[in-house]
Amino acid sequence: MLTETDKVKYNEILRSLNQYLLKRFNYIKPPARFASFENYMEVRRVKVDLYLRFFDVKPLRERPTIVIARIGFREQRMGHGKAILGFISDIAVRYQYEFIEFESCNADSGAFARKFGFTFLDANGMNCRIEVEKLAAY
Repeated sequence: MLTETDKVKYNEILRSLNQYLLKRFNYIKPPARFASFENYMEVRRVKVDLYLRFFDVKPLRERPTIVIARIGFREQRMGHGKAILGFISDIAVRYQYEFIEFESCNADSGAFARKFGFTFLDANGMNCRIEVEKLAAY
């Protein structure tokens, strides 16, 4: 169950995400919305496909973690991934998340994560994470 403080925080994060996406991708209407829960956010638009989960407490994650469950852009190799990872990193610092994870990586997102120093958590290379402070080095 989310507290009122959590709800305020997630609304602030959603508002920041929408402001970022409106500016970066020239959208007219806010593209991000809450998904099935208030700590899940998604964007399903032509230019951006993004699904984020925010975990603050156990039992789902040991430490406060932002999970990138889905990420994709119509235009590739334009710096969108690096830019949104920087935005997510800024959110992580502002709201005291310790880790950022990629969940169920495909070949492209796995290569992208490797480029930024993410550590793979399983033998099949599907899930990886990095400490927020280490990501700042990239």
